Amino acid sequence: MKTVAIIAEYNPFHNGHKYQIDKLKNDNSRVIAIMSGSFVQRGDIAVFDKWTRARAAIKGGCDLVLELPVCCSLNSAKNFAYGAVSILNKLNVIDTLCFGAECGDIQKLSDLADLILNESVEIKKRIKEYNALGYSFPRALSKAYDGVIDTSVLEKPNNILAIEYIMALKKLNSDISPFLIQRKGSEHDSFTNSDGIASASYIRKLIQNKADFSEFVPASAYEVYKNADIYNISSLDTLICGYLRLIKGDDLERINDVSEGLHNRIKQSADTHTSFYDIAMGAKSKRYTLSKIRRVILSALLGFNKAQVINYIRPLAMNTTGKAILKEIKEKSSISIITKASAYNPKDSMFSLDIKATDIFALANNKKSGLDFLTSPVIADK
Repeated sequence: MKTVAIIAEYNPFHNGHKYQIDKLKNDNSRVIAIMSGSFVQRGDIAVFDKWTRARAAIKGGCDLVLELPVCCSLNSAKNFAYGAVSILNKLNVIDTLCFGAECGDIQKLSDLADLILNESVEIKKRIKEYNALGYSFPRALSKAYDGVIDTSVLEKPNNILAIEYIMALKKLNSDISPFLIQRKGSEHDSFTNSDGIASASYIRKLIQNKADFSEFVPASAYEVYKNADIYNISSLDTLICGYLRLIKGDDLERINDVSEGLHNRIKQSADTHTSFYDIAMGAKSKRYTLSKIRRVILSALLGFNKAQVINYIRPLAMNTTGKAILKEIKEKSSISIITKASAYNPKDSMFSLDIKATDIFALANNKKSGLDFLTSPVIADK
């Protein structure tokens, strides 16, 4: 029986995710998901807490859900992908990494990964030139390759992530095989829907407006979500604005991915605006995407710059099959498995960030701190 991994956010788990897992289950595969915890890659907090989202994923067909450390989840697509893949590679039980993309041709994506990994001096130069003209890195990359490849592939966010996953596997010389399932339904980040499949952004909007979203998530997930606490980053506006007004510009400049005056733009925006959304929008420019600015601000709030090597995994939820997978990981891998936060080395700076992330996340719903020490992994069979 194959063991397949998925890198996910499940923010929230919806019908598109169920479609992907059902395809894998039809091949009699065991499914592990490594999922963003309290903070997500777009520079936001999750709409439900990580244990609730993990439970919904188990009910939807996953066998084991692991937490993706916040130093990876709150990072660029490149670091998000590499961090997740490097953890999965250490488990020594994964046969296949499954991901979705707008492009249905995995060979095309693999060829693009090879091209970018072996980037020519001329392409590197062109990327720098477009950066200097004020283009964001994704846009500069696309323009640099214009005339060399079909750059429309690089303009779709899930294609970019897919290429990053493939590049990470190649960099690690991993035995894990990439497997593509073409995305079905609405575009990433769009508010459209078709055939019961809608983007996570559209569903989050419904959830936060307390509108009916049951059509777009599996019935089993809806049962988990319908009485769950809802989290919105606007609840952290005062905390974020106050922090940015108190921090020194030089301190902000040291945060990962901050360069060439972005710290000044953020500081000036925080002096003018009072909400996280408005601060990020006020600092936005052609060069810096809104997601990047949001990640920079939240990274500063958490107090981290660059991710270090991750030597642990944290199970959030599992079923009987997941328990067996976890036992196999323990036998085949030297990676630490954290089932009780209080039993793990408190000096691990990356895990300490996960604890801090949950504590800040909890503030968005007036929860007390220490949830990581009070909450056990979810055991939930179908």
